[in-house]
Amino acid sequence: MGDFLETFQERLSNLCESDGGGDEPRSGGWEESHTEQICAIADSLGILERPDYTFQELISQSGIFLGTEHVVELDTVDSRVSKITRPPAFGLYPTLVERQGLPLPSGRLIETQRQIELVGSSLSKYLLRWAYSNQVFGDDVRLSSLIRWADGALSVGITQPQYHGRKASESEIMEFFVRKGWRDVTRRAVRAAFYQPDFNLVAVDAEPRNCFINTEGLFPFDVVLADAGPDLLEIILKR
Repeated sequence: MGDFLETFQERLSNLCESDGGGDEPRSGGWEESHTEQICAIADSLGILERPDYTFQELISQSGIFLGTEHVVELDTVDSRVSKITRPPAFGLYPTLVERQGLPLPSGRLIETQRQIELVGSSLSKYLLRWAYSNQVFGDDVRLSSLIRWADGALSVGITQPQYHGRKASESEIMEFFVRKGWRDVTRRAVRAAFYQPDFNLVAVDAEPRNCFINTEGLFPFDVVLADAGPDLLEIILKR
């Protein structure tokens, strides 16, 4: 099952290439127009689920933990955490956002601010995020399902090891990333962020709630990883 993550992402990229869209869809809109093909890929892998209820009906049940990106459930038998994305987005990914400057009492405008923020992710970027997490942090995220809800909305289901420990402090997170060759670019982002020039990756939301530490070390289990494209690089490398 661990192989499904990269297999599904690779087939999705091939579908995008055949449509003339390059290696990566530029938005979720491309993927919405290819819902049937995406479902067919999941079906061929045996991971397509079609419940007879909607996502909203799922979260109306008691005992459901609903986070910013996912519905989260713990499997105490396998010690793994199950996560289902909240439609219509597939989690979050970093992008460069420009905020218009506000007027001061003097009439002068505050300088326009450009920073890295997290916005709704496309399916392909979401899959890449977890593939990178497996490769870079030694995580074991597995793709378990593509869910087509009764109203047609799509979600992705993944599982991840349950990490025990305490929340890492900001200084411990900083030390971990810098020691592994990441550059601190938090001042360019809305949340704690780092850039790895060797892999051209950006890690955003590297906050204590997403990084646990125990006797085996520090584990960034819910940090958002993404390729640093030209727009992000422009602000990351700015002096």
